[in-house]
Amino acid sequence: FSGNTIEDPILGGIGRDSQGGLDPRPSTQGPAAATTNLPANPFFTQATYKGAFDPNSAALWTDKWTALYSMGITGEGTAVEDRFVDTEVIPDAFILAQNYPNPFNPVTTLSYALPTTAQVKLVVYNQIGQEIETLVNGVQTAGQHKVTWNAMDLPSGLYFYQLNAGNQIFIKKMMLIK
Repeated sequence: FSGNTIEDPILGGIGRDSQGGLDPRPSTQGPAAATTNLPANPFFTQATYKGAFDPNSAALWTDKWTALYSMGITGEGTAVEDRFVDTEVIPDAFILAQNYPNPFNPVTTLSYALPTTAQVKLVVYNQIGQEIETLVNGVQTAGQHKVTWNAMDLPSGLYFYQLNAGNQIFIKKMMLIK
């Protein structure tokens, strides 16, 4: 459009961490907080701001259903892996959960549960079976455990992770997409 301008919307936060670092709402003092003048058409909803996010809203319309919210990047979301981890509950079996997120780029979280204190080894392999990294190798107490794995220096592809705990062996696959 001929009336378009390029301006800094002065967003509330642009971080990509799980500490609530992304807040796409523009500042109430910024250029996006101005009233828009849409054509008189019932298809359009009149708004008192420009863009997708209301600078005066306490909540985001993306809350409670998007991946960003579920990973805790926007709002007060509860990451999916945090729903798996409950430090008050001792599981009754060895469990290896699917990594989250999957596919991932370049960081993912691996979660597992131990019903008793056990010798644990958690290893990542590439698709031809070469060991890439040992994430855990030692005795761990009963309960829920999480390990964050950063594959920044690795190429995109299929990887496997194997948990040896007690007398159990579990293997799952994960996909790194860059």
